[in-house]
Amino acid sequence: RYDVYIYGLCSDSDTSLGSFVTTFVTDCDVISTLPFTENFTGYATGTSATYHYPICWGGGSNYSTSYPYFNTVDNDVAEYLYCYASSAANSGNMYTYIAMPAIDSTQYQITDMMVSFRAKAGTISTYYDQRLYVGVSTDPNDPSTFVAVDTLDLNASTNWVSFDELDFSSYTGSGKY
Repeated sequence: RYDVYIYGLCSDSDTSLGSFVTTFVTDCDVISTLPFTENFTGYATGTSATYHYPICWGGGSNYSTSYPYFNTVDNDVAEYLYCYASSAANSGNMYTYIAMPAIDSTQYQITDMMVSFRAKAGTISTYYDQRLYVGVSTDPNDPSTFVAVDTLDLNASTNWVSFDELDFSSYTGSGKY
C-alpha cells in the first residue's frame, strides 16, 4: 500500500503544504507456494479501518461499504474477518463476499485445491438464512463471476465450527480466485 502526497516546489527552500493523500496498491503476486495460510492478525480492526480485508484480497458487500471488516477477540479467535449479509423477507438478498488472492494456474489446478477454515453464524434468527457459500471466481471484485462449489449451513450454532479440506474438484470453470 502506498500513500502519495504532492508538494509544490516554489524554490529551493520553499515548498507548499502537501496535498490530500492518494492511496493505491500495486498488483499482487499470485499464490505460487502451497500451503497458503492467512490468520488475519496484525490488521486494523473495526468498520472504520482503511482496509476491511487484507491487501491482495478482493471483497465487498451489496449491503454496506463497511463490510467485510476485521474484528477483535472472540473467545479463542484473536482476530477474524466479519461479514454481514441478510436474506430477510423485508430486506432482499444482501451479501458480503471475500476472495483470496489468485492461485497460480501455471503451477496448480483449482480442481486440485482444498480449503480449511473456521466460521460461525451470528445471532440465530428464524428471519435469516445463515449459509456460507464457498466457491471459485474469475474476478475477485465481481460477485457475478462466483460459482459455488459448497454450501455450508451455519444456522445450527453460534459457536466456531471447523471446516476442514473442502475441495474444489467439482468446479469446471476457469476461475483462479
